[in-house]
Amino acid sequence: ALNKQLSISDVSGHHGPSYHMSDHSEAVFFRTNRSFIFTKLGTHAQRSFGLNQQDLRKGINLLDIVHPSSFIRVRDLLRERSERAEDIELELHARSQRTLEDNWILVRLVPVITERGEFHGWSGFGVDITAQKEAQRDFEKKQKQVAVLRKVSDSVGTSIEAEEIADLGLSTLCEELEADGGICFLFQLESTGQLKLASSYGLIRQEHLDPAELSAMQSVCSAVADSGETMVFSNIANIDGPLAALAENRGLNSAVVVPIGAKRQEDLGAIAIFGKGDRSFSEEDVLLINLAGLQVGIAARQSYVFTAYRKQTKRLEALYRLSHALSTNMIFDDIVRKSFEIMKEELGLKRLWLGL
Repeated sequence: ALNKQLSISDVSGHHGPSYHMSDHSEAVFFRTNRSFIFTKLGTHAQRSFGLNQQDLRKGINLLDIVHPSSFIRVRDLLRERSERAEDIELELHARSQRTLEDNWILVRLVPVITERGEFHGWSGFGVDITAQKEAQRDFEKKQKQVAVLRKVSDSVGTSIEAEEIADLGLSTLCEELEADGGICFLFQLESTGQLKLASSYGLIRQEHLDPAELSAMQSVCSAVADSGETMVFSNIANIDGPLAALAENRGLNSAVVVPIGAKRQEDLGAIAIFGKGDRSFSEEDVLLINLAGLQVGIAARQSYVFTAYRKQTKRLEALYRLSHALSTNMIFDDIVRKSFEIMKEELGLKRLWLGL
């Protein structure tokens, strides 16, 4: 049993019951001496660790197959428990010595005691939980995506002005992704087909850009906004195109440019996110940036609709006031004077002539 210390007779023999069991199951079984140097390996242990029985002659230690990211944690745990010869339970993040593939194994190490009561070594038994860890990691990634999108949605929901929406959405997205820079272009409500800079962040702030750099990014964002297709760049400085000089000047390495759309075939602009040095964007990052672009697009479209409604309401109000003035004044001079006052106020006119 694994809940008690084993005697040396319980685990003796290469083809003992524990090995026989492990070879006909998915169990990972192995033995080590007191210093955690492997002495025997079951079939699935050999596969998971990337070792064979001949490798045992090399004096390979259990710590030799631990993933670098878990090394200190496992080393300290083994040191602490081995001094007291107590059972050790751990999630072992192992790296295959042959393929360098990563495996996660839930392991229990039980002290092996001789008939004289001497601490002889360790008997290890475990199950592979790699699939479960990958599923957990995917779930955590999705949780992070949802959290970021919620923050973007909350930020853009605090404004009804399109440019402020773009600024809030871009800054939130860059901060959550730890991006080094970002920029956002929007078509105007009464669009002439030209994108206008709406927001910038980090290394790409407008005050840091010269006209050529701004034009380069506008060109790329315009292509994305027109096509509705996402563009992903790596090693930008080595790619012929308008971004190469910008990347070289500012040490940028990677970029993701996505359309801002409220719905399909209704792109309102584009967002570009940049990373410097060895920063790269994963497929999950690209998906997240696209979804954020969609959220910014929905909020911007609502802003445009509200702005158009506000303008229309203002025009209708002016017409009502003008109609009221015409109906309450019967003298020509009064009609003209009152009408002119209303039109100057509503239209922002300084002078107005009437010819008869």
